[in-house]
Amino acid sequence: MISFKELKADASFGVDFINISFSLEDTVEDLTRYRFDLYMSLAENGDFKVIYCDIKNFEFNDYSANLLNEEIHQYYKIKAVNLDTNEFIFSDFFSTPSINADNYSYYLNFVYNVYLDNVTNNRKMYLLKRIRSGERCECYDDVRGSREADRCTICFGTGFKGGYYPPIPIKVNFANASSLTEGMNPSGTTQEESQVQFWTVGYPLIQENDIIVDTMTKDRATVMSWQPSYKNGFLLRQTISMNKIPEASLFYKIPIIGGE
Repeated sequence: MISFKELKADASFGVDFINISFSLEDTVEDLTRYRFDLYMSLAENGDFKVIYCDIKNFEFNDYSANLLNEEIHQYYKIKAVNLDTNEFIFSDFFSTPSINADNYSYYLNFVYNVYLDNVTNNRKMYLLKRIRSGERCECYDDVRGSREADRCTICFGTGFKGGYYPPIPIKVNFANASSLTEGMNPSGTTQEESQVQFWTVGYPLIQENDIIVDTMTKDRATVMSWQPSYKNGFLLRQTISMNKIPEASLFYKIPIIGGE
């Protein structure tokens, strides 16, 4: 049976929703044979009731939460059901940390979203979030603790089946354009492409080694660094630096399911 590793209820993305995310201990079990349901209660020892069935990609946004009332505290559990045997387990309960109400944070969150949608209005980008836990790929050697294949089209080098979650559309504001710099060394002349930097709103959360896909040029880039901007516990902006991926890379074989 599978077991839970990390459980998180995050209220730092604004007042519209609580972001529920969880991860599992690494396993060789087929996770498509499991269903994950979300339960909620207003007390630690209260009656937990199901509020959503069949969570996908280990993440869910609870828009039913009331984040404007600091007196209301919500507690969550995840139920994992084996669809073959009907066996199930519950995770431990978890809840959101306390965040003080801040009208300026709400306002800035709204302004940044409007700015990206209506003022900048750049082409849409896709975020491919890297899978970092769960079902191990068949190319993974659990004795050596490493992958056996360098060009596996099942895990794309991550060691976990699927490699990356389905694409998430995001709007961004570029801080610079890509440029080539020429250098000299004893072996000859080299050319290097500069990192591209952009900022976006706080959600979805971006991490290093995630992949950004440009829907216009079809270029793909790896997230090299991530700089958050917080105000009173609220994540308002993310500043990202990324390096373009060579077209011969295995990463260009990652399917954009449901995207353009």
